[in-house]
Amino acid sequence: MNPRIVAEVRTRFAAIMKLDATTLDMDARLDDTYGVDSLNALRLVSELEIALDCDIPEAELMKLRTLNDVVRTCESFLKKP
Repeated sequence: MNPRIVAEVRTRFAAIMKLDATTLDMDARLDDTYGVDSLNALRLVSELEIALDCDIPEAELMKLRTLNDVVRTCESFLKKP
């Protein structure tokens, strides 16, 4: 996984959820462990699209179960130069 994307996901998710980025479990379920709802997920993806220059289709939101899923999805949808 791209370390820059991992760091960006950690930082932005922690800020949105008001958590310490160093304590995040990248494999924990977003809904069960962190209480993420669809608005939190949409906000995270929107911020990441801008920060990382990627374009994630809305249909992908429902597939995001963990922070590692978010990282992999961002990597998959990076805009190619």
